[in-house]
Amino acid sequence: MTIIFIDTLGGVKYPDVNAKLAKRYGTGYFYEEFGLLPKSQIDEDLARSFLRIQGLWDKGHNFNDSHRAKSLKIAEVLNKIAGDKGRRLFYSPFCEHRKDAAYMGKLLGEIREKYPNLEPVNSPISGGQWVDGFINEIHHNDKPAGIPKGKFIYSMDGLHQLDCDIEKHKKFISNPNCIAFGCWALQNNCKPNSKPEWNKPPKKRVNCITADLHNAMIFQVENVKQNVSLPKGWLYKAYAEQHAPKDLRANKPVILTPKGKRFKKVTLGKISLTSSGDTDGRQVWRCNQWGYKIGRKLEIKADGKLIGTVDAAWRENEYREKT
Repeated sequence: MTIIFIDTLGGVKYPDVNAKLAKRYGTGYFYEEFGLLPKSQIDEDLARSFLRIQGLWDKGHNFNDSHRAKSLKIAEVLNKIAGDKGRRLFYSPFCEHRKDAAYMGKLLGEIREKYPNLEPVNSPISGGQWVDGFINEIHHNDKPAGIPKGKFIYSMDGLHQLDCDIEKHKKFISNPNCIAFGCWALQNNCKPNSKPEWNKPPKKRVNCITADLHNAMIFQVENVKQNVSLPKGWLYKAYAEQHAPKDLRANKPVILTPKGKRFKKVTLGKISLTSSGDTDGRQVWRCNQWGYKIGRKLEIKADGKLIGTVDAAWRENEYREKT
């Protein structure tokens, strides 16, 4: 059975939020990119169904022998922590590398031989290679060609799942070789949807995640989207943009009407939405409740006329993220 995990990555910055996540769900972290992951956090998360740690990250995806040496030192530390707990920890020395199978096979083999409490994981992107005989990690569409042989992890890392057609990716959950499926949104890496925050170094970013956002991602993965229909020109965002770490309107449903169309009242199911001005000639109507909490197949009406239906936990039309 595929385990669902939140690929928190920047989770060292929000341990209080991660603590609210049920133990049956796993977690994923960077070891040091957002600040050194403390032993106490690793100890706590080893009690979960799954824990994967990315050792090192390089913005240019260029890893060399100095990275290799450092990744082995990290492996030594993690092996001791996991061994003290009598647990196995999934460890990826390089996050999104472009190394070939020979190089990575040698590194992963050394980790397997020296550190028996770790399960080595190969995490390439396009330009890298799968490694037979080890667990490979797929990062949505940015991956080597094909599907790796044997067991694998699938992570949405890098593709904001709340703004894409997540259903196209969920097919991997039913694959018997998929041991874990990772949920990811920009906020996992402490990024609201605004460029200034994108450009801040990871260690200087401010927490932007909430337990509700974790639950919203899990809801999408555990449930099947309803068969709905919304006419072209209408946009339903289940999770509106977040422009600051504390933004009361963020991640709540928002509806954009067709350009040039004007309405006096728009409803989502039984909820009357609040008019919130215009953007690019389109009216903006907002809801103050979480989409995953308000219902499934809901009718959108404008001035009493039925426009279409949406599943409130999923975006409908105009996906911002390419899938």
